[in-house]
Amino acid sequence: MIRSDHLLEIRNLEVVFPTRDGTVQAVRGVSLTVDAGDSLGIVGESGSGKSTLARAALGLIELPGRIAGGEILWKGRSLLDKRVARRIRGREISMVSQDPMASMSPILTIGTQMTEVMTRHLDIGSREAFTRAGDLLEKVGIPDPGRRLGQYPFEFSGGMQQRVVIATALSCDPMMLIADEPTTALDVTTQAQILELISSLQKDLGLALVLITHDLGVVAGACDLLKVLYAGEIVESGTADQLFHRPRHPYTAALLGSTPRLDVKADRLVAIEGHPPDLRQVSIGCSFTPRCPHATTRCASASPVLQPSEAGRAYACWNPLNGREGPGPSHGEGRA
Repeated sequence: MIRSDHLLEIRNLEVVFPTRDGTVQAVRGVSLTVDAGDSLGIVGESGSGKSTLARAALGLIELPGRIAGGEILWKGRSLLDKRVARRIRGREISMVSQDPMASMSPILTIGTQMTEVMTRHLDIGSREAFTRAGDLLEKVGIPDPGRRLGQYPFEFSGGMQQRVVIATALSCDPMMLIADEPTTALDVTTQAQILELISSLQKDLGLALVLITHDLGVVAGACDLLKVLYAGEIVESGTADQLFHRPRHPYTAALLGSTPRLDVKADRLVAIEGHPPDLRQVSIGCSFTPRCPHATTRCASASPVLQPSEAGRAYACWNPLNGREGPGPSHGEGRA
């Protein structure tokens, strides 16, 4: 067993996907820790590596993808060992995916699917498992659980399906819940209800929560700590308050600028210009340089390293912002 003082610890993780056109470097040197009771938000655009990072933590990277480097530890045990990952997954770490229909079989009843998880991981019989399943449905706000256990997924609305997935994820009393874009397919009102449910369950049950999303607004009230991913790398981390009120990396500020806000009157949202980089190409310098309004020649020629800063935050930027607008090019440097 490798020593680790954290519940989950990821060290310099590298995940790649070989293709005919080159190797996609989906996760590049990511390190993070999660302790018991933590609420961590992982934020970034589509393609930034968020879901790949979550699947790697659960041992779910499928061929041709592979973990090319680094370490994933759960209470000091390596999750790169498939036997360890199988014992941990679903029992101590559970996941809520972005598409509830993809998480459930359309030809099995809700009760059958929920009890299968419990009889596999817990030392209980089917009768006790059904009783427990009903209690869990009631906990996540589904009325008449006895009748609902005999129904099929298509008989539930999208929001109700997601509640079932959350109940199933909690069925074995896990220590950590990973929620990967849990509100993507839901309407705005249902999104708020699901986020409130996840947040309240996390606090009531003392779970460690990892919430993955492209929307900073989603993590605003649900997470205490944030990691911002861009092109498979962490570019900024800190508390939610730090990143929302004083972002240091231009990408974090750009994400904030493209998020609708009720306290700011704007005719239209500000889009992030350009496109994310091609992860088949090894970039020289900062990956955000082509899209960054504050980039200098140094940004294009040398990669910034994620460096700890004040009050436990960190950012990887040669020209960190002082607030929402940022400083522009440093004195004596030209634009990239």
